[in-house]
Amino acid sequence: MTLHFPSQGAIVSYLEQHPLTSKETNPYLSEQKIIETVAKFFADQDKADMGVDMGVMLTMMDLNEKLGLPQMSLMAINLNLTAALKDCANGKKIELEKKTNL
Repeated sequence: MTLHFPSQGAIVSYLEQHPLTSKETNPYLSEQKIIETVAKFFADQDKADMGVDMGVMLTMMDLNEKLGLPQMSLMAINLNLTAALKDCANGKKIELEKKTNL
């Protein structure tokens, strides 16, 4: 299955709102231009499912030479970005988490 990605701006906007990568839950991704870099890589591209995994991994490896993240943080960021990017390419609507009173 091939995933089609929209423009860089559309990807950035999507990822900054996605529960896994949003500015609220993960401000580090925006502060370090991680979202921007990943969006630039995928903008207006068609990628196979596996290509998304590889693209995120390679982009994060390059970025991490500068950032020096611990391996566990890097893995978590990879997983979150990959899932959010696939949602973006699939046009999945972002469900804003509803606050529930327990």
